[in-house]
Amino acid sequence: NNEKLELTEKWQHSEHVSSELTRDLKKFKGKQEVEVRDAVAQCAVVFYTDHGCQASIDEVDIPTTMEHITPEAIGLLENKLKKTMNDYANLYDEKQRLEHLVLHLQSETETIGEYVTLYQNQRSLLQERAMERDRQMAAVAKEREELRLKLAEISSLLPQVMQDPRAETETNPSTELN
Repeated sequence: NNEKLELTEKWQHSEHVSSELTRDLKKFKGKQEVEVRDAVAQCAVVFYTDHGCQASIDEVDIPTTMEHITPEAIGLLENKLKKTMNDYANLYDEKQRLEHLVLHLQSETETIGEYVTLYQNQRSLLQERAMERDRQMAAVAKEREELRLKLAEISSLLPQVMQDPRAETETNPSTELN
């Protein structure tokens, strides 16, 4: 009798577990059906967008139950998802590479700007030195010309002084004092 009672309890427990599992399976199937329907709808929209079709989303025949969805459609959907994920990963990598390149180019631009500034400063210093050298050369040339004129004047007066010793005493009173 105890065995019958135990078996009855086990049977009732298994019936209860079975009904819970059936209910959970129905929930899961319903949820999966909604997810697949949404994915198929998205796939249809992407397909029509990719191929330039002019049909609106309301005109697209989208299966609404799991019976209408074939394993081939699910496979195509999975492939499309994988391709999209790969494309996204590639675009993300390309974006990262380009951002790194932009930072590198900005650094090089700053360095070039610093070199340009340094060159301009050195160039202005060299120009100032050249202008100062030109001023000094002009002053030396002017002084040289003045000395040349004085030398020419002395050269012209020297023969006169050599011929007339009196003229020397008249022109130079300091020699008379000696």
